[in-house]
Amino acid sequence: MTSSVLIGLLIAAATVLYWMLCRKRSLAVQARAVDLLSELYADDSVTDNEKQTAHYNYLMTQRWWYLPFLVAVAPFVLAFTLIFNRKGLPKPSDDSPKMREVMDCLVMIYLTRNPITAAVCMTTITLMALPVILVGLLLNRIKSLPSLAMLAVVVSALVATNVIKPSKEARAH
Repeated sequence: MTSSVLIGLLIAAATVLYWMLCRKRSLAVQARAVDLLSELYADDSVTDNEKQTAHYNYLMTQRWWYLPFLVAVAPFVLAFTLIFNRKGLPKPSDDSPKMREVMDCLVMIYLTRNPITAAVCMTTITLMALPVILVGLLLNRIKSLPSLAMLAVVVSALVATNVIKPSKEARAH
């Protein structure tokens, strides 16, 4: 009895230490993301919609359930891509290098904070996308393959514009 309790305590301690290590490793990436977001917010050439998209993606990458949420939404986005849109996913209006750099940094925050969840979810998204890509290639309907960053930008832009009303007291970090 006591040995099973001791093993359970050791596993719990290892889990907590692993969680702390992942959070500590993500702090450097998070600091870089805050710097990139500050530059993006200060840039007048960036639209307000892009700034909101980046802000909501930053907030969402702090949550462990963000990528599982994208996994739940991915089949619908992929089916929409295959059925209704001959050009693939709509190109986000944030084709600027700054926005791409911010999105890459935000994805890295999630990957360093939650590596196990990220590995499982990315594998699931890849496995869901494979049949859609094959059918799309056979039907010649997919012109551009969606990436994880593009999926996150499209979903967060839809959420930012349709679901969440921006607060006047929103923080920059």
